[in-house]
Amino acid sequence: MNPPGQVLKKSTRRKPVRIAWIGGRRGELLSIAPLFRHFRKTYHDRQLHWLCDTGEDGMASSQALDYLQLVPDKISDLCHPAEETALRIRMMIDRSESFMRHCKADAAVFSGCGPTALAASICCMTRRSRGLWLQPSDPAGVLRRFALESRYQRMIHASFPPSDVVNLDYHVPAGMTDDGDQEPNPEVDMPDYREKVPRLLVHVQRREWNIKGSLSERLAHMIAAWARRRPGADYLVLGNLNACTERPVRIHAENLRNYMIAPPLPYPLYLRLMRECRVVLTDSPLVAAEALQHAKPLAVLGELEDDGQGSVPFPQIRHITPDTLSEDADPLDLMDANDVASEMMPPAGMPVSPGAAHEMAIDSIESWIRKLETERLICGGE
Repeated sequence: MNPPGQVLKKSTRRKPVRIAWIGGRRGELLSIAPLFRHFRKTYHDRQLHWLCDTGEDGMASSQALDYLQLVPDKISDLCHPAEETALRIRMMIDRSESFMRHCKADAAVFSGCGPTALAASICCMTRRSRGLWLQPSDPAGVLRRFALESRYQRMIHASFPPSDVVNLDYHVPAGMTDDGDQEPNPEVDMPDYREKVPRLLVHVQRREWNIKGSLSERLAHMIAAWARRRPGADYLVLGNLNACTERPVRIHAENLRNYMIAPPLPYPLYLRLMRECRVVLTDSPLVAAEALQHAKPLAVLGELEDDGQGSVPFPQIRHITPDTLSEDADPLDLMDANDVASEMMPPAGMPVSPGAAHEMAIDSIESWIRKLETERLICGGE
């Protein structure tokens, strides 16, 4: 018989759970970067495994990893830009499942609200593994404008108890927004770039726009019409190497010097463009939250009419639906008409400061990990 002390020591020994962190798009990587650094320092490498680039967002994710100086355990091949939603979700499921099986993960932490997050939640549910969803904040009310992404959210919520969901306020990682030694130059990637002119920054990411109708084609046509009517302003579209969305833009931008398309950009240059633009037009909740953090007037491209949930927190936000997309819906004109284009949006309304939000997220994640270890100890896991 073992001495009492040895029995007690054996019964209280905790074997760390193995956790897979799964991220997809550039905004998701930027939002979890401080968490990545914290947990890399405080947890053993054999306990946490990082699949931070599932290939969903193409070069933009790779550039974010380089900018953040993050080295994940695995990077997946790029998805083909024309792959439809169902195929993309299936690929994300295969990649998430393969990674979790390879690292023998007991649980997963994932972020965002796209195919990667949905795939990670499905993998956890089918494997009967615990999962922690870092749900991005949506201060501009973008997600409720999209039926598909709202359904993603409901499916993820249905997979886990409320205690396994942490609300994460998106922000640009502290200490990474400026580089005085290497000031990015927009003219390198955009020869026709003009400084100190009114500029609309278009960052539309949804591939699903082309499932029904041809909104990408209509949007490209309308931006060209706006550019012709307002030659003194620039209309800059941020590209993502997606053939479905970029081809119409390249066709309509011909012979218009103030209608430009930029390739996927290094993040410091992206930040400079965000700071210098007058208005941001987007369909991404992460981009919208980032624009609000930079105090930029915002136009949200959404597909739903008023959902009865009340107005958004910021009156400066304008919503454009596919039905109202017209030559008269130029966001620069809308902002001028409401006398907010020349004024910075107050960064008020963000419920918690970015630093405090991430401290709260770290505390929640650490409590969740301790709970998993305790459950394993109670169940007698080794």
